[in-house]
Amino acid sequence: MTRFSGFPPTFRRAPADTAFTQYGGLLRASFNVNDTTQFLLSYDRNQQDGGRRYDQLLGGDGNLIADLRNLMADIFYARLTRQNLAFFDTGSFTFPYVGQREDGSIRAATAIPSEP
Repeated sequence: MTRFSGFPPTFRRAPADTAFTQYGGLLRASFNVNDTTQFLLSYDRNQQDGGRRYDQLLGGDGNLIADLRNLMADIFYARLTRQNLAFFDTGSFTFPYVGQREDGSIRAATAIPSEP
């Protein structure tokens, strides 16, 4: 139960090595081309460093420990919105880009620490 739930038998101490850092930012710009057309650009970037799953600190389901480093997500889109477009009241065209990268590593667990 200790290995998969993260609760030590004493239920007194906090899980070790489970802290992480997360940060991100959003940049958005909107331009009115004319009275009926609007152009929007949006870029969102998020990153998480030092994340570890508690059930993997003691070897997880097997004998490997997974480290998560530099998990990055990039989301970009450009949108063109037009009023009174032919037969429609409003038309919107969007071009998106979504990317995710991870510099993780998997290493063998050397020893499983024993509980006092």
